[in-house]
Amino acid sequence: MADLYPEPMQAGQKMLDTRLGPVDEERQTFLRKAAFIDQARLARYATAETYYDGLQTTYLTDRAKTYLEANGIAYQENFCEVIVDAMVERLSVVGVRSDSEVFDAWVWTDWWDHNEGDVLQLTVHTEAAKKGDAFVILEWSAKLGRVCAHFNRPELMNPVYREGRLMYVAKVWDSEAESPTNPTGMAVRRMNLYYPDRVEKWFATSSGDKAAWGRWLDDTDTEWPVAWTYEGKPLGIPVIHFANKARGDHFGRPEHLGAIPQQNRLNKELLDLSMVLDQLGFPQRYAIGVGDTSGLKNAPGEVWRTDSTDGTFGQFDAANPAGPLAAIEATLVRMGTRSNTPAHRFTLTGGYPSGEALKVAEAGLTAKARNRHTVWGGGPWAATFRMAAALTIVYGAGSGAGLTIGLDELMRLSINPTWADPESRNEKEHLETLGLMHGLGVSKQTLLTMMPGIDATQEMKLREREEDAMAERQGRVMDAGLPPPSIAGGVGGPER
Repeated sequence: MADLYPEPMQAGQKMLDTRLGPVDEERQTFLRKAAFIDQARLARYATAETYYDGLQTTYLTDRAKTYLEANGIAYQENFCEVIVDAMVERLSVVGVRSDSEVFDAWVWTDWWDHNEGDVLQLTVHTEAAKKGDAFVILEWSAKLGRVCAHFNRPELMNPVYREGRLMYVAKVWDSEAESPTNPTGMAVRRMNLYYPDRVEKWFATSSGDKAAWGRWLDDTDTEWPVAWTYEGKPLGIPVIHFANKARGDHFGRPEHLGAIPQQNRLNKELLDLSMVLDQLGFPQRYAIGVGDTSGLKNAPGEVWRTDSTDGTFGQFDAANPAGPLAAIEATLVRMGTRSNTPAHRFTLTGGYPSGEALKVAEAGLTAKARNRHTVWGGGPWAATFRMAAALTIVYGAGSGAGLTIGLDELMRLSINPTWADPESRNEKEHLETLGLMHGLGVSKQTLLTMMPGIDATQEMKLREREEDAMAERQGRVMDAGLPPPSIAGGVGGPER
């Protein structure tokens, strides 16, 4: 097995083969299969990204290119991006709730902030909505003394499910990293296999059906495979799969996939309109019975004359753009209907709705966002928080990052991320509604999560600090033998 690799790699492979045994052909067959990522899925990702970026092919005549691509920028009318972004804008995790206040505080004030959670969630939500799938891999960093979350593109990931259960995940990528396995930093194909109880690291110097996979060691590795257990129990697969509108194979669908045919039609209709206006946008004059027409100019202020007694002039009416414009509007309506995106995100022909009209117009988009709150909140985000806490409990003891709850307690927790309200509201009416809810006994913490522009956790911290500062001031006053400071109109001092 070791002889299949370049000379600098052979010593490391011989050592691993001696210790662990050679990688037989049955295992090689499995590894080649694990490393294979379905080409149809990759093509779907590429198409989805192309349309999101507005880089789809448009067919322009040479004349159209002179004015539509005058600055060297490809012509595009991209509404697929709007469909994706309209939903992502309404997906914002703003906190977490469970049966443990210790866990909640650690996730939101420690782990989330250290991993730039707001940036992470925007990246994950956008990628999942844009391509259908996104992945987060969690690992313990001994150097940083905490659990790190890494976003991974779906093109690199191959999750394998069986009867609804995730069995393992393969991550496959190209690398030139130096390590005990690759001392000269040659270009290789890397693959990590994530199982519930271990992580296997592999590499190959070629790809395809004939690739020979060998074991890989990083500089910090002291064992192969890397054990992923605690007290003999598997910690679970540290790869979190965010799938958008997943189907039976567990892979998601791009949010704008159903609107791509309409985007193609829209491109054609817009080009047709451009050509009509370019060629027939102005009245065209004609002359009959006029010999020499070289002196006739079709320009403002020009008057046509002829000495010919048989000469006549006339003009064709300019083309009416109403038909192409109506077709474009109809296509935009179909795109909005197909994707549950409100029409005012595409065009403001009817004006921007407000009040109840806005609520009705955005009902489909709001429902779509709430669906993602349910699926991603109770699924991958809850799994991310639980896995991050588990790794901290196991590896963070003595590092200052450890949690004061046990692993068994963590596994029993019901974890529910909280989301910002996805519904557009009239702020004055919304605040009045929150006031009525407070009068009915709804907690301040719940109301804060529903207030626009307010970070509920940060607001509670600020209130606690203000209350502590007030209590401290009152204590100093009482120690001095003075009456406590008053709150205007309240008890404890004269009114002002």
